[in-house]
Amino acid sequence: MCRAHGLRKAGATIAADEGATAHELMAMYGWTRLAMAEVYTKEADKKRLAKAASERLANRM
Repeated sequence: MCRAHGLRKAGATIAADEGATAHELMAMYGWTRLAMAEVYTKEADKKRLAKAASERLANRM
C-alpha cells in the first residue's frame, strides 16, 4: 500500500540522489525549513562520498 508520506519520501530521496540541492527540494515539496531538505541531501552526499572513496581505493589496487 502506498501512502502520501512514503511517496514524498521516495521522491525526495530519488531527487537528492540525482543531485537536487536542499533549496530545490524545498521548492519541490513546499518545505519552509532547510533542515527537512537537508535530511535527504546529507544522506545523498554520504552515498556519493562513499562511492567516490571506494572507487579511488579500487583504482589504486
